[in-house]
Amino acid sequence: MSGDAGSEQRCRALQQFCDILTSQKVNQREDQLVYKNKRYDADSRRDVAANMAKVIKDGSEKITTIIGNTAQEQGAILLIEPKTSPFFKPGPLKEFFREVFYEVKARTTDDRRFRNELEKLLQGLTVKTTHLAKQATFQIKSLTEQTAGQTAFMKEDKTEITVAQYFNEKYRIAVDEHYPCIIVECMFKGEKERNFYPCEVLEVPPGQRVQTQEQTPKLFELGDRNEYLNAFGIRIERSLCSATGKLLPPPDIKYKTNRESAVDHAGRRQWKVGNNGFVRPAKAPSRWVVCVFANAIGCDSARAFAKAFVGTAKMHGLVMNEPFYDRLQDLSADNIQTRAAYYRSNGVKFVLFLHGGEKRSIERDLMKETETRYKFVTQMVHTKTVLKALSQRGSQMVLDNIIMKSNLKLGGVNHELVSSRHHPANFVEYTLFPAGRMFIGLDMQSPGSPLMGGVNEFCSDPTVIGMCYTVGTSPADMRGGYWYQEAKEKRITELKGAICRALDHYRQKSAADPRRQRSPREIVIFRAGVSEGEVNKIVNEEIPEILDAFKEMPRDGGRPYSPRLTVILAQKQCGIRLMPANTRRGRAIEENVQPGTCVTSKIVNPHWTEFILVAQQALQGTAKPTRYVVLHDDDRNRFTVEQLENMTHALCYLHGIVALPVLRPAPLYAATELVKRGRANWKSREHRKNHGDDRSISSDASDSKEIPTGYFAPINETRLFNLATDIDARYWA
Repeated sequence: MSGDAGSEQRCRALQQFCDILTSQKVNQREDQLVYKNKRYDADSRRDVAANMAKVIKDGSEKITTIIGNTAQEQGAILLIEPKTSPFFKPGPLKEFFREVFYEVKARTTDDRRFRNELEKLLQGLTVKTTHLAKQATFQIKSLTEQTAGQTAFMKEDKTEITVAQYFNEKYRIAVDEHYPCIIVECMFKGEKERNFYPCEVLEVPPGQRVQTQEQTPKLFELGDRNEYLNAFGIRIERSLCSATGKLLPPPDIKYKTNRESAVDHAGRRQWKVGNNGFVRPAKAPSRWVVCVFANAIGCDSARAFAKAFVGTAKMHGLVMNEPFYDRLQDLSADNIQTRAAYYRSNGVKFVLFLHGGEKRSIERDLMKETETRYKFVTQMVHTKTVLKALSQRGSQMVLDNIIMKSNLKLGGVNHELVSSRHHPANFVEYTLFPAGRMFIGLDMQSPGSPLMGGVNEFCSDPTVIGMCYTVGTSPADMRGGYWYQEAKEKRITELKGAICRALDHYRQKSAADPRRQRSPREIVIFRAGVSEGEVNKIVNEEIPEILDAFKEMPRDGGRPYSPRLTVILAQKQCGIRLMPANTRRGRAIEENVQPGTCVTSKIVNPHWTEFILVAQQALQGTAKPTRYVVLHDDDRNRFTVEQLENMTHALCYLHGIVALPVLRPAPLYAATELVKRGRANWKSREHRKNHGDDRSISSDASDSKEIPTGYFAPINETRLFNLATDIDARYWA
């Protein structure tokens, strides 16, 4: 960090003052729904109807930041970005049920599509009772597997009664016996209690934003008259801010025997995989299965796809045996776990499953969770992708992408980076990625509240931490994992232990290769998942914990282990958009700045070492840059800004699954993917719990072809909360 602590503190105070001041006008209006720095129109007359009991509202997002070349030339910039967002339609919950029922075209309320869609939409939704003298508001945990006419509980007089009968007798409310009930968890006398409510006695309050839907921005104009700004003599300059950027050269892509330029003939940042061999093909599994989910695809097509898969893999150096074939018709949680246990007991190491449903369905997540429970690798290929791979047009590119993912999942390395003709000699090999430099990506995601926005501390779901790190001479060789922590925690806990485990893994890998350093001499950490107000927690709490982890490691040459440490904050939601000064109307790829565009002056914070980078090729809309802020660097040997921006940019070419650069460095991109995997696995585990299947993995695999008696052992809550995944590969790819 440049400058003294006092000037940085004044900078932070100015930013907070501008942020509060520019929010006063909106906060005073009753016709606005406010979620942290976003606001939406509360007037339902302007809503646009959407599917699955949702409506679309217009709004905007506001970000205030301090910019300038020096501390003496600093100023504040207000960024207003138009937003539209889906909201849940307010009203009786029964109407919500009915709308979803008709949307999915279900024949009965037992239809699995209806149940899955309903559970996905309702989990975490806030509802309010309508039948009590003093109404209660709470979040939905899940749905009962049985209907209101089947779900029963014991009354105080020890007699059993169904939910439908209970509400009819006590409240004289007619309950539809064919709909499932809502499950709510609460603490009563120190113990967790589960309560059941029929949809007839609940309603959805207004103003609940759908968290996971993509949003399409529309034009929004900031009002000219704002008495709060005028009172302090502040005016908003509407002209765009100009800044000088530079174009960073991409590295070349090195395969086993050839190298490819990362710039094609049209000037785009992409390269051809062709028939190039992988740098390090994975060790092929001795047994693997092609598993077809339900009626996703016919037998002949499945076999044709597997043949094309094996042929393409061989072309790239990954030699696969012929697979076993299986069809899983029953996609219940219980049957998926039973079949996964059978695979493990028969020595299966890789399951390629073909799925025709939604790409983020519970069935897909349940199958992915089996990696943790049964220690084999899975890969999903959607039916649409299978058909593209078997078509006459573009099939080779589709197959290449599938095989690139498979090789990473099985422990291989697809390509490495080398200097291009635009770099100084060996710049990438020795300056950006010298031996002994380790990269770590860290990301975190807390459970959000659709009603209030931000972190939902009252939700029982945990915060998920994802961590990816490099372990070899090549930054393309990555490993990683995820863990859980309480949602109320605003920083990463258990960080010291995680860093020690990553360093131990690095040492284990280096011991098998004499060319490697036993421990990394330099560690560069990319940290994401942090808001502006939580930066100090990283500086004051997380970084000291990382330094403490170094003290726990074995001594290096008789001296305490003390590697060079650099911590860089990556802010994806920085709110800034970069556009060429002279642009012509055309496709997004023509109107956007070129991949590799980097800005280090005028629109950056003068109190930090900071740069703004667009690494990715924007194919649609305006490219979203990422802001990188150096929070910590070694005083003895600091990186230059040029080294940091080129290093960060080059790492964006190591995603490994597509022949394109991604928007963030590959270790950080992978950490975000691990967060998603951890969240999906948690939801899968909750789904099994709520549907009566809370089995655990067994201690060892059996040679028996049948599932042995007592195969599943009980597992305690603490161990299940942080169940480790020890697959030595990029299983999350």
